[in-house]
Amino acid sequence: MHDRTHKTIIWLLSAAVGVALVAAVFLSATDGERRNAMRNRAATLRDQAQFRNLSRPVLRGEPLPGNAWDEYNLALDDAQTIRDDERVNLVKFVGRIPGASRASVEQLLAAHRVVIEHLRLGAQRSNGQYPYEWTHVGLAMPSIMLSRQVAMLAAAQARIWSDQGRNQEASDLLLDLSQFAGDLGTNGPLLSNLAGIAVYFSAFDELRDLVASQRLNRRELSRLAETLKVMDRNFPAFGPAMMNEAAWMAIIIDDEITQLSTQEEMSFFKPRGGWRHGFSARRMLFDAFEKNDAYAQRYEQIDRLPFAAAEKEMAAIVAEIKASDNPMLRQITSDLTKALATHRQGIARLRLLRAAAMYLSTGETLTLDDPFGTKLRFSKAGDKLKIWSIGSDGTDQNGRGTWESASGHDDIVVEISR
Repeated sequence: MHDRTHKTIIWLLSAAVGVALVAAVFLSATDGERRNAMRNRAATLRDQAQFRNLSRPVLRGEPLPGNAWDEYNLALDDAQTIRDDERVNLVKFVGRIPGASRASVEQLLAAHRVVIEHLRLGAQRSNGQYPYEWTHVGLAMPSIMLSRQVAMLAAAQARIWSDQGRNQEASDLLLDLSQFAGDLGTNGPLLSNLAGIAVYFSAFDELRDLVASQRLNRRELSRLAETLKVMDRNFPAFGPAMMNEAAWMAIIIDDEITQLSTQEEMSFFKPRGGWRHGFSARRMLFDAFEKNDAYAQRYEQIDRLPFAAAEKEMAAIVAEIKASDNPMLRQITSDLTKALATHRQGIARLRLLRAAAMYLSTGETLTLDDPFGTKLRFSKAGDKLKIWSIGSDGTDQNGRGTWESASGHDDIVVEISR
Protein backbone atom coordinates (compact mmCIF):
# COMPACT_ATOMS: atom_id res chain seq x y z
CA MET A 1 0.00 0.00 0.00
CA HIS A 2 2.81 2.33 0.96
CA ASP A 3 4.68 1.54 -2.30
CA ARG A 4 1.51 2.16 -4.31
CA THR A 5 1.01 5.55 -2.66
CA HIS A 6 4.66 6.42 -3.19
CA LYS A 7 4.44 5.53 -6.89
CA THR A 8 1.24 7.56 -7.24
CA ILE A 9 2.93 10.61 -5.74
CA ILE A 10 5.93 10.17 -8.04
CA TRP A 11 3.63 9.84 -11.04
CA LEU A 12 1.68 12.95 -10.08
CA LEU A 13 4.89 14.92 -9.58
CA SER A 14 6.22 13.73 -12.92
CA ALA A 15 2.97 14.64 -14.61
CA ALA A 16 3.06 18.07 -12.99
CA VAL A 17 6.63 18.61 -14.14
CA GLY A 18 5.67 17.45 -17.62
CA VAL A 19 2.71 19.80 -17.74
CA ALA A 20 4.92 22.62 -16.48
CA LEU A 21 7.51 21.90 -19.16
CA VAL A 22 4.87 21.77 -21.89
CA ALA A 23 3.35 25.00 -20.56
CA ALA A 24 6.77 26.64 -20.42
CA VAL A 25 7.52 25.63 -24.01
CA PHE A 26 4.07 26.85 -25.10
CA LEU A 27 4.36 30.14 -23.23
CA SER A 28 7.89 30.64 -24.53
CA ALA A 29 6.63 30.22 -28.08
CA THR A 30 3.74 32.56 -27.34
CA ASP A 31 6.17 35.10 -25.87
CA GLY A 32 8.20 34.96 -29.07
CA GLU A 33 5.11 35.52 -31.19
CA ARG A 34 3.99 38.45 -29.03
CA ARG A 35 7.43 40.04 -29.17
CA ASN A 36 7.54 39.71 -32.96
CA ALA A 37 4.03 41.17 -33.17
CA MET A 38 5.06 44.06 -30.94
CA ARG A 39 8.14 44.77 -33.04
CA ASN A 40 6.13 44.62 -36.26
CA ARG A 41 3.52 46.97 -34.83
CA ALA A 42 6.26 49.33 -33.62
CA ALA A 43 7.78 49.34 -37.12
CA THR A 44 4.37 50.24 -38.57
CA LEU A 45 3.95 53.08 -36.07
CA ARG A 46 7.44 54.39 -36.80
CA ASP A 47 6.72 54.34 -40.52
CA GLN A 48 3.53 56.29 -39.91
CA ALA A 49 5.46 58.90 -37.93
CA GLN A 50 8.22 59.19 -40.52
CA PHE A 51 6.03 59.27 -43.62
CA ARG A 52 3.04 61.38 -42.53
CA ASN A 53 2.28 64.19 -44.94
CA LEU A 54 3.82 67.04 -42.97
CA SER A 55 4.00 69.68 -45.66
CA ARG A 56 3.01 73.01 -44.24
CA PRO A 57 3.06 76.45 -45.84
CA VAL A 58 5.14 79.20 -44.30
CA LEU A 59 2.94 81.83 -42.70
CA ARG A 60 4.56 84.77 -44.47
CA GLY A 61 6.81 85.32 -47.44
CA GLU A 62 8.19 82.61 -49.70
CA PRO A 63 9.48 79.30 -48.28
CA LEU A 64 13.23 78.75 -48.22
CA PRO A 65 14.73 75.27 -48.71
CA GLY A 66 15.94 73.38 -45.66
CA ASN A 67 14.81 72.17 -42.27
CA ALA A 68 13.58 74.71 -39.75
CA TRP A 69 15.33 72.96 -36.87
CA ASP A 70 18.76 73.80 -38.26
CA GLU A 71 17.87 77.36 -37.26
CA TYR A 72 15.60 76.71 -34.27
CA ASN A 73 18.32 74.67 -32.54
CA LEU A 74 20.71 77.64 -32.77
CA ALA A 75 18.05 79.80 -31.13
CA LEU A 76 17.58 77.21 -28.35
CA ASP A 77 21.33 76.96 -27.81
CA ASP A 78 21.66 80.69 -27.32
CA ALA A 79 18.62 80.83 -25.02
CA GLN A 80 20.39 78.31 -22.79
CA THR A 81 22.88 81.01 -21.75
CA ILE A 82 20.21 83.24 -20.17
CA ARG A 83 20.83 83.67 -16.44
CA ASP A 84 18.20 82.77 -13.84
CA ASP A 85 17.68 86.37 -12.73
CA GLU A 86 17.24 87.46 -16.36
CA ARG A 87 14.70 84.70 -16.93
CA VAL A 88 12.71 85.67 -13.83
CA ASN A 89 12.49 89.30 -14.97
CA LEU A 90 11.52 88.18 -18.50
CA VAL A 91 8.69 86.04 -17.11
CA LYS A 92 7.40 89.03 -15.13
CA PHE A 93 7.56 91.32 -18.15
CA VAL A 94 5.76 88.93 -20.50
CA GLY A 95 3.17 88.16 -17.81
CA ARG A 96 2.70 91.88 -17.03
CA ILE A 97 3.60 91.24 -13.42
CA PRO A 98 4.47 94.37 -11.38
CA GLY A 99 8.15 94.85 -10.69
CA ALA A 100 9.45 93.78 -14.10
CA SER A 101 12.27 95.92 -15.49
CA ARG A 102 11.64 96.85 -19.12
CA ALA A 103 15.16 98.21 -19.45
CA SER A 104 16.61 94.86 -18.36
CA VAL A 105 14.42 93.05 -20.90
CA GLU A 106 15.63 95.37 -23.66
CA GLN A 107 19.23 94.65 -22.65
CA LEU A 108 18.49 90.93 -22.65
CA LEU A 109 17.00 91.13 -26.15
CA ALA A 110 20.03 93.05 -27.42
CA ALA A 111 22.37 90.43 -25.94
CA HIS A 112 20.38 87.55 -27.44
CA ARG A 113 19.24 89.05 -30.74
CA VAL A 114 20.42 85.87 -32.51
CA VAL A 115 17.52 84.02 -30.86
CA ILE A 116 15.04 86.15 -32.77
CA GLU A 117 17.12 85.96 -35.95
CA HIS A 118 17.32 82.17 -35.96
CA LEU A 119 13.67 81.83 -34.95
CA ARG A 120 12.62 83.91 -37.94
CA LEU A 121 14.93 82.09 -40.35
CA GLY A 122 13.60 78.73 -39.14
CA ALA A 123 10.01 79.82 -39.63
CA GLN A 124 10.78 80.48 -43.31
CA ARG A 125 12.09 76.97 -44.02
CA SER A 126 9.96 74.66 -46.12
CA ASN A 127 10.38 71.65 -43.78
CA GLY A 128 9.33 72.04 -40.15
CA GLN A 129 9.69 68.40 -39.00
CA TYR A 130 11.98 67.79 -36.04
CA PRO A 131 14.34 64.87 -36.91
CA TYR A 132 13.15 62.38 -34.31
CA GLU A 133 15.00 59.05 -34.10
CA TRP A 134 12.08 56.76 -33.31
CA THR A 135 14.30 53.68 -32.93
CA HIS A 136 16.21 55.12 -29.95
CA VAL A 137 15.21 54.38 -26.35
CA GLY A 138 16.42 57.81 -25.24
CA LEU A 139 14.35 59.79 -27.73
CA ALA A 140 15.96 63.20 -28.27
CA MET A 141 13.46 66.04 -28.48
CA PRO A 142 13.51 69.83 -28.24
CA SER A 143 13.94 71.20 -24.73
CA ILE A 144 10.62 72.31 -23.28
CA MET A 145 12.27 74.86 -20.97
CA LEU A 146 14.38 76.42 -23.72
CA SER A 147 11.40 76.48 -26.09
CA ARG A 148 9.50 78.50 -23.50
CA GLN A 149 12.45 80.89 -23.14
CA VAL A 150 12.57 81.44 -26.90
CA ALA A 151 8.81 82.07 -26.85
CA MET A 152 9.10 84.64 -24.05
CA LEU A 153 11.94 86.46 -25.81
CA ALA A 154 9.92 86.66 -29.03
CA ALA A 155 6.77 87.78 -27.21
CA ALA A 156 8.73 90.48 -25.37
CA GLN A 157 10.36 91.70 -28.59
CA ALA A 158 7.00 91.87 -30.36
CA ARG A 159 5.50 93.94 -27.56
CA ILE A 160 8.42 96.36 -27.53
CA TRP A 161 8.27 96.76 -31.32
CA SER A 162 4.55 97.43 -31.12
CA ASP A 163 5.12 100.05 -28.43
CA GLN A 164 7.62 101.68 -30.80
CA GLY A 165 5.05 101.79 -33.60
CA ARG A 166 6.55 98.85 -35.49
CA ASN A 167 3.23 97.03 -35.48
CA GLN A 168 3.56 95.05 -38.70
CA GLU A 169 6.99 93.80 -37.62
CA ALA A 170 5.49 92.80 -34.28
CA SER A 171 2.68 90.92 -36.01
CA ASP A 172 5.11 89.14 -38.34
CA LEU A 173 7.32 88.06 -35.45
CA LEU A 174 4.32 86.62 -33.61
CA LEU A 175 3.41 84.68 -36.75
CA ASP A 176 6.96 83.33 -36.85
CA LEU A 177 6.62 82.35 -33.20
CA SER A 178 3.36 80.58 -34.06
CA GLN A 179 5.16 78.72 -36.85
CA PHE A 180 7.75 77.59 -34.31
CA ALA A 181 4.93 76.45 -32.03
CA GLY A 182 3.39 74.42 -34.85
CA ASP A 183 6.70 72.84 -35.81
CA LEU A 184 7.36 71.99 -32.16
CA GLY A 185 3.92 70.47 -31.60
CA THR A 186 3.49 68.54 -34.86
CA ASN A 187 4.23 64.83 -35.22
CA GLY A 188 6.25 64.37 -32.06
CA PRO A 189 5.66 62.72 -28.69
CA LEU A 190 3.06 64.08 -26.30
CA LEU A 191 5.48 66.34 -24.40
CA SER A 192 6.48 68.14 -27.59
CA ASN A 193 2.84 68.50 -28.58
CA LEU A 194 1.99 70.12 -25.25
CA ALA A 195 5.10 72.32 -25.40
CA GLY A 196 3.95 73.56 -28.79
CA ILE A 197 0.53 74.48 -27.39
CA ALA A 198 2.23 76.44 -24.59
CA VAL A 199 4.26 78.40 -27.15
CA TYR A 200 1.09 79.10 -29.14
CA PHE A 201 -0.42 80.59 -25.98
CA SER A 202 2.50 83.05 -25.72
CA ALA A 203 2.02 84.12 -29.34
CA PHE A 204 -1.78 84.32 -29.09
CA ASP A 205 -1.68 86.45 -25.92
CA GLU A 206 0.43 89.10 -27.65
CA LEU A 207 -1.60 88.88 -30.85
CA ARG A 208 -4.79 89.45 -28.86
CA ASP A 209 -3.31 92.61 -27.32
CA LEU A 210 -2.04 93.80 -30.69
CA VAL A 211 -5.38 93.21 -32.44
CA ALA A 212 -7.42 94.82 -29.67
CA SER A 213 -5.08 97.85 -29.50
CA GLN A 214 -6.27 99.07 -32.94
CA ARG A 215 -2.63 99.62 -33.91
CA LEU A 216 -2.94 97.51 -37.07
CA ASN A 217 -4.69 99.06 -40.07
CA ARG A 218 -7.45 97.27 -41.94
CA ARG A 219 -5.15 95.94 -44.65
CA GLU A 220 -2.81 94.50 -42.02
CA LEU A 221 -5.74 93.02 -40.10
CA SER A 222 -7.14 91.43 -43.25
CA ARG A 223 -3.81 89.83 -44.03
CA LEU A 224 -3.54 88.61 -40.44
CA ALA A 225 -7.02 87.06 -40.60
CA GLU A 226 -6.08 85.13 -43.75
CA THR A 227 -2.83 83.93 -42.19
CA LEU A 228 -4.64 82.79 -39.05
CA LYS A 229 -6.96 80.78 -41.30
CA VAL A 230 -3.93 78.95 -42.71
CA MET A 231 -2.62 78.43 -39.18
CA ASP A 232 -5.97 77.00 -38.09
CA ARG A 233 -5.90 74.51 -40.95
CA ASN A 234 -2.44 73.28 -39.91
CA PHE A 235 -2.86 73.32 -36.12
CA PRO A 236 -1.09 70.27 -34.58
CA ALA A 237 -3.44 67.35 -33.95
CA PHE A 238 -3.61 65.52 -30.62
CA GLY A 239 -4.10 61.97 -31.95
CA PRO A 240 -0.82 61.49 -33.87
CA ALA A 241 1.14 62.43 -30.75
CA MET A 242 -0.47 59.51 -28.94
CA MET A 243 0.33 57.11 -31.79
CA ASN A 244 3.93 58.33 -31.67
CA GLU A 245 3.95 57.70 -27.92
CA ALA A 246 2.91 54.09 -28.58
CA ALA A 247 5.76 53.71 -31.11
CA TRP A 248 8.28 55.05 -28.63
CA MET A 249 6.85 52.90 -25.83
CA ALA A 250 7.38 49.77 -27.94
CA ILE A 251 11.10 50.58 -28.19
CA ILE A 252 11.32 51.13 -24.43
CA ILE A 253 9.44 47.92 -23.61
CA ASP A 254 11.48 45.86 -26.07
CA ASP A 255 14.68 47.16 -24.47
CA GLU A 256 13.29 46.46 -20.99
CA ILE A 257 12.47 42.87 -21.97
CA THR A 258 15.99 42.34 -23.32
CA GLN A 259 17.51 43.48 -20.04
CA LEU A 260 15.25 41.46 -17.71
CA SER A 261 17.16 38.98 -15.57
CA THR A 262 15.83 35.68 -14.21
CA GLN A 263 15.77 37.17 -10.74
CA GLU A 264 13.60 40.06 -11.95
CA GLU A 265 11.27 37.58 -13.62
CA MET A 266 10.93 35.63 -10.39
CA SER A 267 10.15 38.80 -8.45
CA PHE A 268 6.69 38.74 -9.97
CA PHE A 269 5.79 35.79 -7.77
CA LYS A 270 5.23 38.46 -5.16
CA PRO A 271 1.55 39.39 -4.71
CA ARG A 272 1.30 42.31 -7.15
CA GLY A 273 -0.86 40.85 -9.88
CA GLY A 274 1.96 38.86 -11.45
CA TRP A 275 -0.01 35.62 -11.34
CA ARG A 276 -2.43 37.06 -13.89
CA HIS A 277 0.42 37.19 -16.40
CA GLY A 278 1.96 33.80 -15.71
CA PHE A 279 4.28 35.27 -13.07
CA SER A 280 6.24 36.80 -15.92
CA ALA A 281 7.46 40.37 -16.19
CA ARG A 282 7.85 39.84 -19.92
CA ARG A 283 4.20 38.91 -20.37
CA MET A 284 3.17 41.83 -18.21
CA LEU A 285 5.19 44.12 -20.48
CA PHE A 286 3.66 42.59 -23.61
CA ASP A 287 0.21 43.11 -22.14
CA ALA A 288 1.07 46.73 -21.24
CA PHE A 289 2.21 47.47 -24.79
CA GLU A 290 -0.80 45.82 -26.41
CA LYS A 291 -3.28 47.69 -24.23
CA ASN A 292 -1.39 50.98 -24.56
CA ASP A 293 -1.42 50.60 -28.35
CA ALA A 294 -5.17 49.94 -28.30
CA TYR A 295 -5.72 53.07 -26.20
CA ALA A 296 -3.52 55.10 -28.57
CA GLN A 297 -5.74 54.06 -31.48
CA ARG A 298 -8.75 55.31 -29.54
CA TYR A 299 -6.94 58.56 -28.72
CA GLU A 300 -6.24 59.03 -32.44
CA GLN A 301 -9.97 59.43 -33.07
CA ILE A 302 -10.44 62.10 -30.39
CA ASP A 303 -9.57 65.03 -32.68
CA ARG A 304 -12.64 64.18 -34.78
CA LEU A 305 -15.06 64.08 -31.84
CA PRO A 306 -17.06 66.96 -30.34
CA PHE A 307 -15.51 67.95 -27.03
CA ALA A 308 -18.23 66.38 -24.87
CA ALA A 309 -17.86 63.04 -26.66
CA ALA A 310 -14.05 63.31 -26.60
CA GLU A 311 -14.09 64.03 -22.88
CA LYS A 312 -16.39 61.04 -22.31
CA GLU A 313 -14.09 58.75 -24.29
CA MET A 314 -11.07 60.06 -22.38
CA ALA A 315 -12.81 59.41 -19.06
CA ALA A 316 -13.63 55.85 -20.16
CA ILE A 317 -10.00 55.18 -21.08
CA VAL A 318 -8.76 56.63 -17.79
CA ALA A 319 -11.22 54.47 -15.84
CA GLU A 320 -10.10 51.32 -17.67
CA ILE A 321 -6.44 52.09 -16.99
CA LYS A 322 -7.06 52.73 -13.29
CA ALA A 323 -8.97 49.44 -13.02
CA SER A 324 -6.28 47.47 -14.86
CA ASP A 325 -4.60 44.53 -13.11
CA ASN A 326 -1.36 45.43 -14.91
CA PRO A 327 0.77 47.78 -12.77
CA MET A 328 3.08 48.47 -15.71
CA LEU A 329 0.19 49.72 -17.83
CA ARG A 330 -0.83 52.08 -15.04
CA GLN A 331 2.75 53.30 -14.84
CA ILE A 332 3.25 54.08 -18.55
CA THR A 333 -0.13 55.71 -19.22
CA SER A 334 -1.46 59.01 -17.91
CA ASP A 335 -4.72 60.85 -17.40
CA LEU A 336 -4.81 63.12 -20.45
CA THR A 337 -8.09 64.88 -19.70
CA LYS A 338 -6.35 68.19 -18.94
CA ALA A 339 -4.13 67.82 -22.01
CA LEU A 340 -7.24 67.42 -24.18
CA ALA A 341 -8.81 70.58 -22.74
CA THR A 342 -5.54 72.53 -23.17
CA HIS A 343 -5.33 71.48 -26.81
CA ARG A 344 -8.89 72.65 -27.49
CA GLN A 345 -8.20 75.93 -25.65
CA GLY A 346 -5.40 76.62 -28.12
CA ILE A 347 -7.78 76.12 -31.05
CA ALA A 348 -10.43 78.28 -29.37
CA ARG A 349 -8.04 81.21 -28.88
CA LEU A 350 -6.83 80.93 -32.47
CA ARG A 351 -10.39 81.08 -33.81
CA LEU A 352 -11.30 83.98 -31.55
CA LEU A 353 -8.33 85.86 -33.02
CA ARG A 354 -9.46 84.98 -36.54
CA ALA A 355 -12.95 86.30 -35.85
CA ALA A 356 -11.64 89.46 -34.19
CA ALA A 357 -9.19 90.30 -36.98
CA MET A 358 -11.84 89.71 -39.65
CA TYR A 359 -14.41 91.88 -37.87
CA LEU A 360 -11.97 94.76 -37.41
CA SER A 361 -10.86 94.61 -41.03
CA THR A 362 -14.23 94.14 -42.76
CA GLY A 363 -17.02 94.39 -40.20
CA GLU A 364 -17.93 90.76 -40.96
CA THR A 365 -18.63 88.31 -38.12
CA LEU A 366 -17.14 84.95 -39.05
CA THR A 367 -19.13 81.83 -38.24
CA LEU A 368 -16.47 79.50 -36.87
CA ASP A 369 -16.71 76.18 -35.06
CA ASP A 370 -16.22 76.34 -31.31
CA PRO A 371 -13.90 73.43 -30.34
CA PHE A 372 -15.87 73.15 -27.08
CA GLY A 373 -19.36 73.40 -28.54
CA THR A 374 -21.11 74.31 -31.78
CA LYS A 375 -20.17 77.80 -33.00
CA LEU A 376 -18.40 80.79 -31.48
CA ARG A 377 -20.84 83.27 -29.95
CA PHE A 378 -21.11 87.03 -30.56
CA SER A 379 -22.76 89.98 -28.87
CA LYS A 380 -22.57 93.64 -29.88
CA ALA A 381 -23.11 96.81 -27.90
CA GLY A 382 -22.48 100.03 -29.79
CA ASP A 383 -19.09 99.80 -31.45
CA LYS A 384 -17.93 96.99 -29.14
CA LEU A 385 -18.03 93.34 -30.14
CA LYS A 386 -17.65 90.45 -27.71
CA ILE A 387 -16.73 87.02 -29.12
CA TRP A 388 -16.50 83.93 -26.98
CA SER A 389 -16.05 80.19 -26.77
CA ILE A 390 -18.11 78.35 -24.15
CA GLY A 391 -14.98 76.72 -22.73
CA SER A 392 -14.31 73.29 -21.29
CA ASP A 393 -17.38 73.13 -19.04
CA GLY A 394 -19.55 73.04 -22.17
CA THR A 395 -21.96 75.67 -20.83
CA ASP A 396 -22.62 79.04 -22.43
CA GLN A 397 -22.24 81.79 -19.82
CA ASN A 398 -23.32 84.48 -22.30
CA GLY A 399 -19.82 85.86 -22.61
CA ARG A 400 -18.99 85.99 -18.92
CA GLY A 401 -15.27 85.40 -18.63
CA THR A 402 -11.92 86.60 -19.90
CA TRP A 403 -9.33 85.72 -22.53
CA GLU A 404 -7.39 83.82 -19.87
CA SER A 405 -10.36 81.69 -18.74
CA ALA A 406 -9.19 78.09 -18.84
CA SER A 407 -11.36 76.19 -16.40
CA GLY A 408 -14.30 76.46 -14.09
CA HIS A 409 -17.51 77.98 -15.40
CA ASP A 410 -16.28 80.95 -17.46
CA ASP A 411 -16.25 81.45 -21.20
CA ILE A 412 -13.08 82.29 -23.15
CA VAL A 413 -13.68 85.85 -24.32
CA VAL A 414 -12.16 88.52 -26.55
CA GLU A 415 -13.59 92.06 -26.71
CA ILE A 416 -12.79 94.56 -29.44
CA SER A 417 -13.96 97.96 -30.67
CA ARG A 418 -14.21 99.02 -34.30
